[in-house]
Amino acid sequence: MLISGGAGQHDLVRQILAGACGVAVVATEAAEPVLLGSAILAAGGYADIPAAMSRPKHSVTPAGGALEALHARRYHTFQTLQAAARALRVKP
Repeated sequence: MLISGGAGQHDLVRQILAGACGVAVVATEAAEPVLLGSAILAAGGYADIPAAMSRPKHSVTPAGGALEALHARRYHTFQTLQAAARALRVKP
Protein backbone atom coordinates (compact mmCIF):
# COMPACT_ATOMS: atom_id res chain seq x y z
CA MET A 1 0.00 0.00 0.00
CA LEU A 2 1.40 3.40 -0.94
CA ILE A 3 0.71 6.15 1.61
CA SER A 4 1.48 9.84 1.53
CA GLY A 5 0.89 13.11 3.31
CA GLY A 6 -0.69 13.81 6.67
CA ALA A 7 -0.85 10.88 9.07
CA GLY A 8 1.10 8.74 6.60
CA GLN A 9 4.26 10.52 7.70
CA HIS A 10 4.06 8.89 11.15
CA ASP A 11 5.76 5.54 11.81
CA LEU A 12 3.02 4.39 14.19
CA VAL A 13 0.25 5.03 11.66
CA ARG A 14 2.15 3.13 8.97
CA GLN A 15 2.75 0.20 11.35
CA ILE A 16 -0.91 0.07 12.41
CA LEU A 17 -2.06 0.12 8.78
CA ALA A 18 0.44 -2.59 7.79
CA GLY A 19 -0.73 -4.82 10.62
CA ALA A 20 -4.44 -4.18 10.15
CA CYS A 21 -4.33 -4.70 6.38
CA GLY A 22 -1.70 -7.44 6.33
CA VAL A 23 0.36 -5.73 3.63
CA ALA A 24 3.53 -3.65 3.45
CA VAL A 25 2.94 0.10 3.71
CA VAL A 26 5.32 2.30 1.72
CA ALA A 27 5.66 6.03 2.39
CA THR A 28 6.63 8.24 -0.51
CA GLU A 29 9.83 10.25 -0.70
CA ALA A 30 7.78 13.37 -1.40
CA ALA A 31 6.01 14.49 1.78
CA GLU A 32 3.07 15.85 -0.25
CA PRO A 33 3.03 14.10 -3.67
CA VAL A 34 -0.28 15.67 -4.73
CA LEU A 35 1.15 19.14 -4.25
CA LEU A 36 4.34 18.06 -6.01
CA GLY A 37 2.31 16.80 -8.96
CA SER A 38 0.42 20.08 -9.17
CA ALA A 39 3.68 22.03 -9.12
CA ILE A 40 5.19 19.80 -11.81
CA LEU A 41 2.16 20.26 -14.06
CA ALA A 42 2.12 24.02 -13.45
CA ALA A 43 5.82 24.23 -14.34
CA GLY A 44 5.22 22.66 -17.73
CA GLY A 45 5.53 18.95 -17.19
CA TYR A 46 7.95 16.21 -16.29
CA ALA A 47 8.98 13.05 -18.11
CA ASP A 48 7.39 10.69 -15.57
CA ILE A 49 5.05 12.47 -13.15
CA PRO A 50 3.80 9.31 -11.32
CA ALA A 51 7.39 8.18 -10.67
CA ALA A 52 8.28 11.57 -9.21
CA MET A 53 5.24 11.58 -6.94
CA SER A 54 5.47 8.00 -5.68
CA ARG A 55 9.18 7.28 -5.29
CA PRO A 56 9.40 5.07 -2.15
CA LYS A 57 11.26 6.25 0.95
CA HIS A 58 10.14 4.02 3.88
CA SER A 59 8.55 0.60 3.93
CA VAL A 60 6.84 -1.02 6.93
CA THR A 61 5.73 -4.66 6.99
CA PRO A 62 3.10 -6.28 9.21
CA ALA A 63 4.37 -7.28 12.65
CA GLY A 64 2.74 -10.71 12.54
CA GLY A 65 2.38 -13.00 15.58
CA ALA A 66 0.07 -11.98 18.40
CA LEU A 67 -0.63 -8.58 16.84
CA GLU A 68 -1.76 -10.21 13.60
CA ALA A 69 -4.06 -12.52 15.59
CA LEU A 70 -5.51 -9.50 17.42
CA HIS A 71 -6.28 -7.74 14.11
CA ALA A 72 -7.90 -10.94 12.80
CA ARG A 73 -10.16 -11.17 15.88
CA ARG A 74 -11.10 -7.49 15.56
CA TYR A 75 -11.91 -7.91 11.88
CA HIS A 76 -14.05 -10.97 12.64
CA THR A 77 -15.92 -8.91 15.27
CA PHE A 78 -16.38 -6.10 12.73
CA GLN A 79 -17.82 -8.56 10.20
CA THR A 80 -20.21 -9.98 12.82
CA LEU A 81 -21.45 -6.50 13.75
CA GLN A 82 -21.89 -5.56 10.10
CA ALA A 83 -23.97 -8.71 9.50
CA ALA A 84 -26.12 -7.85 12.54
CA ALA A 85 -26.63 -4.29 11.26
CA ARG A 86 -27.66 -5.61 7.84
CA ALA A 87 -30.13 -8.01 9.51
CA LEU A 88 -31.71 -5.09 11.36
CA ARG A 89 -32.29 -3.24 8.08
CA VAL A 90 -34.15 -6.16 6.50
CA LYS A 91 -37.89 -5.60 6.73
CA PRO A 92 -39.94 -8.73 7.53
